[in-house]
Amino acid sequence: IVWLNETDADYFCPKADTSWSGSIPATLMINTKTGYRKFFEGEMSASEFEETLKEVIAHSNNSASSMKDHSFDPVAEAK
Repeated sequence: IVWLNETDADYFCPKADTSWSGSIPATLMINTKTGYRKFFEGEMSASEFEETLKEVIAHSNNSASSMKDHSFDPVAEAK
């Protein structure tokens, strides 16, 4: 969970995900060890969240090289 002290949605939304309209709730799951990243806009049921979390964990078992297409650098994205 992140608390963002920024009121300009045009500034921060594209930094989280370029498709994000700014509506909440929004979920961003990141595995920094593999570069896995997945963004969801809108409400998720408990079962949807659990299934997505299992997917993230499953990707943790894959090599980082196979996850290059999902790479995410939060420091670079913040610039």
